[in-house]
Amino acid sequence: MAFESLTDNKIADLLNCPKRLNNPQARSKNKDGHEQVNYKVTATDDSGHIFEVYKRQNLREGMEDDFSCGISWVSPSGEVLTLKRYNGPSHDHPNHLEKTRVGYNCHIHLATEKYIKTNKKTGRFCRGNKKIQYT
Repeated sequence: MAFESLTDNKIADLLNCPKRLNNPQARSKNKDGHEQVNYKVTATDDSGHIFEVYKRQNLREGMEDDFSCGISWVSPSGEVLTLKRYNGPSHDHPNHLEKTRVGYNCHIHLATEKYIKTNKKTGRFCRGNKKIQYT
């Protein structure tokens, strides 16, 4: 995995760089009980970064608040890292390193250097959606 050298500053740079959607007419597809649409995105600065943006909605009855949307970075080697993901309140998500849970709330996964270095499957610190400010 090529992400161990990513710092929080580099992750912020990736999230904050200007971007352009390349396939705005992308069509949604139904797969395994959910509807998903994937977009290809490129940085408009001279960095050459490539990203993927997706949104996914569970279509099963009673699962209307089970959704996810996010942005991933495609590294030069082709490996993909989800930088940020927004989830609905359908599950109680744990923060493994902090040993906390966010409860059944909408929450945001944010890639962090700390989680990447621990090689955790999720690799992301998660916060509930209440009173979050990003600078």
